Amino acid sequence: MSERREELIWGGLLAGVLVVAAGAAWFDDHDPVTLALAFAFLAWHAAFVWLRRLGLVHVLGLIALMLVLVGRSNHYFLLVYAIYPQLFLRLGWWAVPGCGAVAAATFALADLQGRELIMGIAVTTGVALVLAVSIDAAERVSRKRAETIAELEAARAEVHEQGRLIGALEERQRIARELHDTLTQSLVSVVAQLEAAEQELEAGRVDSGMARLARGRDAARAGLTDARRAVHALRPDLLDAGDGLGAGLRVLAGRLRAEHGLDVAVKVRGDDAGLGAAVEEALLGCAREALSNVRRHADATHVEVALDIGAAEATLCVADDGRGFDAAAPHGSRAHDHGALATAARGVLAAAPRTGFGLTTMRERAATVGGRAEITSAPGAGTRVQVTVPL
Repeated sequence: MSERREELIWGGLLAGVLVVAAGAAWFDDHDPVTLALAFAFLAWHAAFVWLRRLGLVHVLGLIALMLVLVGRSNHYFLLVYAIYPQLFLRLGWWAVPGCGAVAAATFALADLQGRELIMGIAVTTGVALVLAVSIDAAERVSRKRAETIAELEAARAEVHEQGRLIGALEERQRIARELHDTLTQSLVSVVAQLEAAEQELEAGRVDSGMARLARGRDAARAGLTDARRAVHALRPDLLDAGDGLGAGLRVLAGRLRAEHGLDVAVKVRGDDAGLGAAVEEALLGCAREALSNVRRHADATHVEVALDIGAAEATLCVADDGRGFDAAAPHGSRAHDHGALATAARGVLAAAPRTGFGLTTMRERAATVGGRAEITSAPGAGTRVQVTVPL
Protein backbone atom coordinates (compact mmCIF):
# COMPACT_ATOMS: atom_id res chain seq x y z
CA MET A 1 0.00 0.00 0.00
CA SER A 2 1.41 3.40 -0.95
CA GLU A 3 1.94 6.12 1.63
CA ARG A 4 -0.55 8.40 -0.10
CA ARG A 5 -3.21 5.68 -0.07
CA GLU A 6 -2.61 5.01 3.63
CA GLU A 7 -3.06 8.69 4.41
CA LEU A 8 -6.35 8.80 2.50
CA ILE A 9 -7.71 5.67 4.20
CA TRP A 10 -6.87 6.73 7.75
CA GLY A 11 -7.92 10.30 6.98
CA GLY A 12 -11.29 8.99 5.79
CA LEU A 13 -11.64 7.02 9.04
CA LEU A 14 -10.90 10.16 11.06
CA ALA A 15 -13.48 12.19 9.13
CA GLY A 16 -16.11 9.44 9.49
CA VAL A 17 -15.66 9.15 13.26
CA LEU A 18 -15.83 12.95 13.58
CA VAL A 19 -19.14 13.06 11.69
CA VAL A 20 -20.64 10.36 13.94
CA ALA A 21 -19.43 12.06 17.13
CA ALA A 22 -20.56 15.51 15.99
CA GLY A 23 -24.01 14.17 15.08
CA ALA A 24 -24.43 12.48 18.45
CA ALA A 25 -23.25 15.61 20.31
CA TRP A 26 -25.56 17.91 18.32
CA PHE A 27 -28.64 15.81 18.99
CA ASP A 28 -27.67 15.75 22.68
CA ASP A 29 -27.07 19.44 23.43
CA HIS A 30 -27.39 21.47 20.17
CA ASP A 31 -24.26 23.46 21.04
CA PRO A 32 -23.17 25.54 17.97
CA VAL A 33 -19.76 26.32 19.51
CA THR A 34 -18.93 22.62 19.84
CA LEU A 35 -20.11 22.05 16.27
CA ALA A 36 -17.92 24.92 15.06
CA LEU A 37 -14.94 23.35 16.87
CA ALA A 38 -15.73 20.04 15.11
CA PHE A 39 -15.63 21.85 11.74
CA ALA A 40 -12.33 23.46 12.80
CA PHE A 41 -10.97 19.98 13.57
CA LEU A 42 -12.00 18.75 10.10
CA ALA A 43 -10.61 21.88 8.38
CA TRP A 44 -7.27 21.51 10.19
CA HIS A 45 -6.89 17.94 8.98
CA ALA A 46 -8.09 18.70 5.43
CA ALA A 47 -5.66 21.61 5.08
CA PHE A 48 -2.64 19.49 5.94
CA VAL A 49 -3.81 16.69 3.64
CA TRP A 50 -4.27 19.17 0.79
CA LEU A 51 -0.81 20.68 1.34
CA ARG A 52 0.74 17.22 1.80
CA ARG A 53 2.55 18.43 4.91
CA LEU A 54 1.36 15.76 7.29
CA GLY A 55 3.65 15.57 10.28
CA LEU A 56 3.95 15.96 14.03
CA VAL A 57 2.49 19.50 13.99
CA HIS A 58 -0.57 18.17 12.18
CA VAL A 59 -1.13 15.38 14.74
CA LEU A 60 -0.49 17.62 17.78
CA GLY A 61 -3.07 20.07 16.44
CA LEU A 62 -5.62 17.24 16.06
CA ILE A 63 -4.94 16.06 19.63
CA ALA A 64 -5.35 19.58 21.04
CA LEU A 65 -8.65 20.13 19.22
CA MET A 66 -9.88 16.66 20.23
CA LEU A 67 -9.18 17.38 23.91
CA VAL A 68 -11.12 20.64 23.66
CA LEU A 69 -14.03 18.79 22.01
CA VAL A 70 -14.00 16.01 24.63
CA GLY A 71 -14.05 18.67 27.37
CA ARG A 72 -17.27 20.02 25.86
CA SER A 73 -18.92 16.70 24.96
CA ASN A 74 -18.09 13.10 25.92
CA HIS A 75 -19.23 11.90 22.49
CA TYR A 76 -15.95 13.06 20.98
CA PHE A 77 -13.84 10.58 22.96
CA LEU A 78 -14.30 8.24 19.95
CA LEU A 79 -11.81 10.43 18.08
CA VAL A 80 -8.99 8.98 20.14
CA TYR A 81 -9.23 5.70 18.18
CA ALA A 82 -9.12 7.54 14.85
CA ILE A 83 -6.13 9.65 15.90
CA TYR A 84 -4.04 6.60 16.83
CA PRO A 85 -3.23 5.67 13.18
CA GLN A 86 -2.11 9.25 12.57
CA LEU A 87 0.31 8.96 15.48
CA PHE A 88 1.70 5.65 14.20
CA LEU A 89 2.16 7.00 10.68
CA ARG A 90 4.32 9.83 12.09
CA LEU A 91 6.08 8.21 15.08
CA GLY A 92 6.10 4.46 14.42
CA TRP A 93 6.39 2.33 17.58
CA TRP A 94 7.13 5.45 19.64
CA ALA A 95 3.42 6.23 19.24
CA VAL A 96 2.44 3.50 21.75
CA PRO A 97 3.33 5.50 24.91
CA GLY A 98 1.98 8.60 23.20
CA CYS A 99 -1.34 6.83 22.66
CA GLY A 100 -1.44 5.91 26.35
CA ALA A 101 -0.90 9.54 27.36
CA VAL A 102 -3.55 10.78 24.93
CA ALA A 103 -6.01 8.14 26.21
CA ALA A 104 -5.39 9.12 29.84
CA ALA A 105 -6.01 12.80 29.09
CA THR A 106 -9.07 12.05 27.00
CA PHE A 107 -10.80 9.83 29.53
CA ALA A 108 -9.94 12.20 32.37
CA LEU A 109 -11.72 14.98 30.49
CA ALA A 110 -14.62 12.59 29.86
CA ASP A 111 -15.10 12.35 33.64
CA LEU A 112 -14.03 8.71 33.86
CA GLN A 113 -12.59 7.83 37.27
CA GLY A 114 -11.14 4.90 39.11
CA ARG A 115 -11.74 1.52 37.56
CA GLU A 116 -13.47 2.97 34.51
CA LEU A 117 -10.47 5.21 33.79
CA ILE A 118 -8.01 2.32 34.16
CA MET A 119 -10.11 0.03 31.95
CA GLY A 120 -10.50 2.76 29.33
CA ILE A 121 -6.75 3.39 29.21
CA ALA A 122 -6.02 -0.37 29.07
CA VAL A 123 -8.50 -0.97 26.24
CA THR A 124 -7.31 1.98 24.18
CA THR A 125 -3.67 1.00 24.72
CA GLY A 126 -4.50 -2.53 23.55
CA VAL A 127 -6.19 -1.11 20.47
CA ALA A 128 -3.09 1.02 19.91
CA LEU A 129 -0.85 -2.06 20.03
CA VAL A 130 -3.06 -3.91 17.55
CA LEU A 131 -2.98 -0.92 15.21
CA ALA A 132 0.78 -0.67 15.60
CA VAL A 133 1.29 -4.31 14.61
CA SER A 134 -1.12 -4.01 11.68
CA ILE A 135 0.38 -0.80 10.32
CA ASP A 136 3.93 -2.09 10.75
CA ALA A 137 3.05 -5.34 8.91
CA ALA A 138 1.40 -3.39 6.10
CA GLU A 139 4.43 -1.14 5.77
CA ARG A 140 6.80 -4.14 5.65
CA VAL A 141 4.69 -5.76 2.92
CA SER A 142 4.66 -2.46 1.04
CA ARG A 143 8.45 -2.11 1.31
CA LYS A 144 8.95 -5.70 0.18
CA ARG A 145 6.69 -5.14 -2.79
CA ALA A 146 8.54 -1.95 -3.70
CA GLU A 147 11.88 -3.81 -3.48
CA THR A 148 10.53 -6.60 -5.70
CA ILE A 149 9.28 -4.10 -8.26
CA ALA A 150 12.64 -2.34 -8.21
CA GLU A 151 14.44 -5.66 -8.76
CA LEU A 152 12.14 -6.53 -11.65
CA GLU A 153 12.71 -3.13 -13.24
CA ALA A 154 16.47 -3.54 -12.85
CA ALA A 155 16.31 -7.02 -14.41
CA ARG A 156 14.21 -5.69 -17.29
CA ALA A 157 16.68 -2.88 -17.86
CA GLU A 158 19.55 -5.38 -17.82
CA VAL A 159 17.79 -7.59 -20.37
CA HIS A 160 17.09 -4.58 -22.55
CA GLU A 161 20.73 -3.50 -22.35
CA GLN A 162 21.92 -7.01 -23.22
CA GLY A 163 19.56 -7.03 -26.18
CA ARG A 164 20.88 -3.67 -27.31
CA LEU A 165 24.47 -4.89 -27.06
CA ILE A 166 23.60 -8.04 -28.99
CA GLY A 167 21.93 -5.94 -31.66
CA ALA A 168 24.97 -3.68 -31.87
CA LEU A 169 27.29 -6.69 -32.16
CA GLU A 170 25.15 -8.23 -34.89
CA GLU A 171 25.08 -4.91 -36.72
CA ARG A 172 28.87 -4.78 -36.62
CA GLN A 173 29.04 -8.32 -37.95
CA ARG A 174 26.61 -7.44 -40.72
CA ILE A 175 28.70 -4.42 -41.70
CA ALA A 176 31.87 -6.53 -41.61
CA ARG A 177 30.25 -9.12 -43.86
CA GLU A 178 28.94 -6.43 -46.21
CA LEU A 179 32.38 -4.87 -46.51
CA HIS A 180 34.05 -8.24 -47.01
CA ASP A 181 31.62 -9.39 -49.67
CA THR A 182 31.55 -6.11 -51.62
CA LEU A 183 34.20 -3.46 -51.07
CA THR A 184 37.02 -5.82 -50.07
CA GLN A 185 36.41 -8.09 -53.04
CA SER A 186 36.34 -5.10 -55.38
CA LEU A 187 39.64 -3.80 -54.03
CA VAL A 188 41.22 -7.23 -54.38
CA SER A 189 40.07 -7.30 -58.00
CA VAL A 190 41.47 -3.80 -58.63
CA VAL A 191 44.86 -4.75 -57.16
CA ALA A 192 44.96 -7.95 -59.21
CA GLN A 193 44.15 -6.12 -62.46
CA LEU A 194 46.72 -3.40 -61.80
CA GLU A 195 49.44 -5.95 -61.06
CA ALA A 196 48.58 -7.88 -64.22
CA ALA A 197 48.56 -4.64 -66.24
CA GLU A 198 52.00 -3.74 -64.90
CA GLN A 199 53.36 -7.11 -66.00
CA GLU A 200 51.78 -6.79 -69.43
CA LEU A 201 53.17 -3.28 -69.95
CA GLU A 202 56.64 -4.31 -68.79
CA ALA A 203 56.50 -7.14 -71.34
CA GLY A 204 55.58 -4.66 -74.08
CA ARG A 205 52.02 -5.94 -74.54
CA VAL A 206 50.38 -2.54 -74.49
CA ASP A 207 46.93 -3.58 -75.73
CA SER A 208 46.67 -6.34 -73.16
CA GLY A 209 47.94 -4.02 -70.46
CA MET A 210 45.37 -1.34 -71.36
CA ALA A 211 42.63 -3.97 -71.28
CA ARG A 212 43.76 -4.93 -67.79
CA LEU A 213 43.68 -1.28 -66.72
CA ALA A 214 40.15 -0.94 -68.10
CA ARG A 215 38.99 -3.96 -66.11
CA GLY A 216 40.66 -2.53 -63.00
CA ARG A 217 38.86 0.76 -63.58
CA ASP A 218 35.53 -1.09 -63.87
CA ALA A 219 36.26 -2.98 -60.66
CA ALA A 220 37.07 0.29 -58.89
CA ARG A 221 33.76 1.80 -60.06
CA ALA A 222 31.92 -1.27 -58.85
CA GLY A 223 33.64 -0.92 -55.49
CA LEU A 224 32.62 2.74 -55.34
CA THR A 225 29.01 1.76 -55.99
CA ASP A 226 29.18 -0.85 -53.22
CA ALA A 227 30.71 1.71 -50.83
CA ARG A 228 27.92 4.19 -51.56
CA ARG A 229 25.32 1.50 -51.00
CA ALA A 230 26.90 0.61 -47.64
CA VAL A 231 26.90 4.28 -46.60
CA HIS A 232 23.23 4.60 -47.55
CA ALA A 233 22.43 1.50 -45.50
CA LEU A 234 24.07 3.05 -42.44
CA ARG A 235 22.44 6.44 -42.71
CA PRO A 236 19.73 7.05 -40.05
CA ASP A 237 17.83 9.56 -42.20
CA LEU A 238 15.21 6.95 -43.12
CA LEU A 239 13.54 7.61 -39.77
CA ASP A 240 14.95 11.02 -38.86
CA ALA A 241 12.61 12.76 -41.29
CA GLY A 242 9.72 11.93 -38.97
CA ASP A 243 7.57 10.44 -41.75
CA GLY A 244 7.26 7.08 -40.00
CA LEU A 245 8.32 3.52 -40.65
CA GLY A 246 6.16 3.18 -43.76
CA ALA A 247 8.03 6.01 -45.47
CA GLY A 248 11.37 4.43 -44.52
CA LEU A 249 10.29 1.11 -46.06
CA ARG A 250 9.28 2.87 -49.26
CA VAL A 251 12.70 4.53 -49.47
CA LEU A 252 14.41 1.13 -49.10
CA ALA A 253 12.13 -0.33 -51.77
CA GLY A 254 12.81 2.61 -54.10
CA ARG A 255 16.56 2.13 -53.81
CA LEU A 256 16.28 -1.58 -54.55
CA ARG A 257 14.04 -0.82 -57.53
CA ALA A 258 16.31 1.89 -58.92
CA GLU A 259 19.62 0.07 -58.45
CA HIS A 260 18.61 -3.48 -59.39
CA GLY A 261 15.39 -3.23 -61.36
CA LEU A 262 13.41 -5.38 -58.92
CA ASP A 263 9.65 -4.98 -58.73
CA VAL A 264 9.16 -4.03 -55.07
CA ALA A 265 5.72 -3.27 -53.64
CA VAL A 266 5.17 -1.76 -50.19
CA LYS A 267 1.85 -2.04 -48.35
CA VAL A 268 1.18 -0.38 -44.99
CA ARG A 269 -1.98 -1.12 -43.00
CA GLY A 270 -2.61 0.82 -39.81
CA ASP A 271 -1.16 3.99 -38.33
CA ASP A 272 2.62 3.93 -37.96
CA ALA A 273 2.75 7.28 -36.17
CA GLY A 274 2.46 5.69 -32.74
CA LEU A 275 5.33 3.23 -33.08
CA GLY A 276 8.19 3.82 -30.67
CA ALA A 277 11.70 4.61 -31.89
CA ALA A 278 13.04 1.22 -30.75
CA VAL A 279 10.31 -0.68 -32.63
CA GLU A 280 10.83 1.42 -35.76
CA GLU A 281 14.58 0.86 -35.74
CA ALA A 282 14.21 -2.89 -35.15
CA LEU A 283 11.66 -3.39 -37.93
CA LEU A 284 13.54 -1.18 -40.37
CA GLY A 285 16.76 -3.08 -39.64
CA CYS A 286 15.00 -6.41 -40.28
CA ALA A 287 13.54 -5.08 -43.53
CA ARG A 288 16.96 -3.84 -44.66
CA GLU A 289 18.54 -7.22 -43.89
CA ALA A 290 15.78 -9.14 -45.67
CA LEU A 291 15.89 -6.93 -48.78
CA SER A 292 19.69 -7.12 -48.85
CA ASN A 293 19.49 -10.91 -48.90
CA VAL A 294 16.82 -10.82 -51.60
CA ARG A 295 19.11 -8.65 -53.73
CA ARG A 296 22.14 -10.84 -53.23
CA HIS A 297 20.78 -14.38 -53.13
CA ALA A 298 17.12 -14.86 -54.03
CA ASP A 299 17.29 -14.26 -57.81
CA ALA A 300 13.78 -12.81 -57.50
CA THR A 301 11.78 -10.59 -59.84
CA HIS A 302 9.08 -9.43 -57.43
CA VAL A 303 9.24 -8.56 -53.74
CA GLU A 304 6.38 -7.54 -51.48
CA VAL A 305 6.97 -5.66 -48.22
CA ALA A 306 3.90 -5.51 -45.96
CA LEU A 307 3.61 -3.69 -42.63
CA ASP A 308 0.49 -4.46 -40.59
CA ILE A 309 0.02 -2.39 -37.42
CA GLY A 310 -2.64 -3.58 -34.99
CA ALA A 311 -3.66 -2.61 -31.50
CA ALA A 312 -1.39 -5.11 -29.74
CA GLU A 313 1.38 -5.90 -32.24
CA ALA A 314 3.03 -4.88 -35.49
CA THR A 315 3.96 -7.38 -38.20
CA LEU A 316 6.50 -6.90 -40.98
CA CYS A 317 6.47 -9.38 -43.86
CA VAL A 318 9.01 -9.54 -46.72
CA ALA A 319 8.12 -12.09 -49.40
CA ASP A 320 9.90 -12.78 -52.71
CA ASP A 321 9.30 -15.06 -55.70
CA GLY A 322 12.91 -16.21 -55.85
CA ARG A 323 14.40 -19.66 -55.82
CA GLY A 324 13.81 -20.31 -52.16
CA PHE A 325 15.54 -23.03 -50.15
CA ASP A 326 14.84 -25.86 -47.74
CA ALA A 327 14.17 -24.00 -44.50
CA ALA A 328 13.93 -27.26 -42.55
CA ALA A 329 17.43 -28.41 -43.49
CA PRO A 330 19.79 -28.25 -40.48
CA HIS A 331 22.76 -25.94 -40.73
CA GLY A 332 25.10 -28.79 -40.09
CA SER A 333 24.00 -30.62 -43.24
CA ARG A 334 24.51 -27.46 -45.27
CA ALA A 335 28.06 -27.20 -44.00
CA HIS A 336 28.90 -30.58 -45.48
CA ASP A 337 26.62 -30.68 -48.53
CA HIS A 338 27.83 -28.04 -50.99
CA GLY A 339 24.80 -28.51 -53.23
CA ALA A 340 22.37 -27.88 -50.39
CA LEU A 341 24.42 -24.91 -49.27
CA ALA A 342 24.39 -23.40 -52.74
CA THR A 343 20.63 -23.77 -52.96
CA ALA A 344 20.08 -22.35 -49.48
CA ALA A 345 22.30 -19.38 -50.16
CA ARG A 346 19.77 -18.10 -52.68
CA GLY A 347 17.07 -17.61 -50.04
CA VAL A 348 16.37 -14.42 -48.20
CA LEU A 349 17.95 -15.56 -44.95
CA ALA A 350 20.35 -18.24 -46.05
CA ALA A 351 23.40 -16.06 -46.42
CA ALA A 352 26.39 -17.49 -44.53
CA PRO A 353 24.41 -19.85 -42.31
CA ARG A 354 27.47 -20.90 -40.34
CA THR A 355 28.40 -17.29 -39.45
CA GLY A 356 25.20 -16.38 -37.61
CA PHE A 357 23.92 -13.78 -40.08
CA GLY A 358 20.52 -13.73 -41.78
CA LEU A 359 17.76 -15.17 -39.68
CA THR A 360 19.84 -15.10 -36.49
CA THR A 361 20.46 -11.39 -36.99
CA MET A 362 16.76 -10.68 -37.51
CA ARG A 363 15.71 -12.81 -34.56
CA GLU A 364 18.05 -10.95 -32.25
CA ARG A 365 16.93 -7.60 -33.64
CA ALA A 366 13.31 -8.54 -32.99
CA ALA A 367 14.20 -9.87 -29.53
CA THR A 368 15.55 -6.46 -28.48
CA VAL A 369 11.95 -5.19 -28.52
CA GLY A 370 10.34 -8.44 -27.33
CA GLY A 371 9.45 -9.72 -30.81
CA ARG A 372 10.15 -12.78 -32.94
CA ALA A 373 11.22 -13.53 -36.52
CA GLU A 374 10.04 -16.50 -38.59
CA ILE A 375 10.91 -17.82 -42.07
CA THR A 376 8.95 -19.88 -44.56
CA SER A 377 10.63 -21.15 -47.72
CA ALA A 378 10.89 -24.09 -50.11
CA PRO A 379 13.03 -24.73 -53.19
CA GLY A 380 11.45 -22.96 -56.15
CA ALA A 381 8.67 -21.40 -54.05
CA GLY A 382 10.30 -18.19 -52.87
CA THR A 383 10.90 -17.06 -49.31
CA ARG A 384 8.75 -15.27 -46.75
CA VAL A 385 10.17 -13.56 -43.67
CA GLN A 386 7.79 -12.40 -40.94
CA VAL A 387 8.80 -10.27 -37.95
CA THR A 388 6.23 -9.65 -35.20
CA VAL A 389 6.77 -7.26 -32.28
CA PRO A 390 4.43 -6.31 -29.41
CA LEU A 391 3.23 -2.73 -29.01
